[in-house]
Amino acid sequence: MPTTAMPTIAWFGYGNMGRAIARGAIASGSIEPADAIVFEPDVDAAAHARGDGIAAVAAALTDADRPNLRSISRVMLAVKPQSWPTVAAHWRAAALHSAESGVLAISVMAGVSSQAIAQAIGPRTRVVRAMPNTPAMVGAGMTAVAAGHDATAEDLRVAMSLFGSVGEVVELPETLLDAATALSGSGPAYFLLLCEAMADAAAQLGISPDVASRMARQTLLGTATMLAFRDNAPVSPTALRARVTSKGGTTHAAVTAFEAGGFHDLVQRALTAARDRGRELGSG
Repeated sequence: MPTTAMPTIAWFGYGNMGRAIARGAIASGSIEPADAIVFEPDVDAAAHARGDGIAAVAAALTDADRPNLRSISRVMLAVKPQSWPTVAAHWRAAALHSAESGVLAISVMAGVSSQAIAQAIGPRTRVVRAMPNTPAMVGAGMTAVAAGHDATAEDLRVAMSLFGSVGEVVELPETLLDAATALSGSGPAYFLLLCEAMADAAAQLGISPDVASRMARQTLLGTATMLAFRDNAPVSPTALRARVTSKGGTTHAAVTAFEAGGFHDLVQRALTAARDRGRELGSG
């Protein structure tokens, strides 16, 4: 191992999401770089971890390394669901489940249940599942957190504090995490798709593509800012839309066209498809 420190938290995966969570947690004081170790086979991602002051290893550990991992009490699983079997095998080989007080595993893997995680990685494992989204990379994330297998109230508090360092957090039952994935986990892509479509449509109306893209981006950003929580109370999108939709005006004409095209039904089908895919990933 590249350090003689006794880490208390292990990070599996240091890609965009894993890195965003780690950096937010470090900035907020939730963790110290010296307390962490990253397992990451990707050379560039491992270099990012080291640049953040965190020890990183890529290969299987030797017998001499394992005693230095007995102090680990928390594990962050920030890998793709398809990589989970390999990660679980690595975990078992590293004997990360051997801590006397047990291990808290915090997972951001879509579709992989807390029960499946606990069964795959050994005894004395408590699991909290979370579904953050990519705006966590700019400190504006939305994360749904669920207490899973054997998790305690303190485990949930630890996880919510961790994700609170990169944005907003809500607690949901684990049975609704696939729905949360469909809403906020995959949600940024929907807004980006809308931004693309608006810019393309404006270009068809004669505005240059560069200017149309700039206008669409700022329109979405400004609207999101208007929707932000104020004085701990949410601004209703329905009420806000009503304020800018004068009957018989230009906005009313556009909204009417959206509704005639089955906009709400299309969104419902899209979120249902995302939720169902999350369930498929978990069952596979």
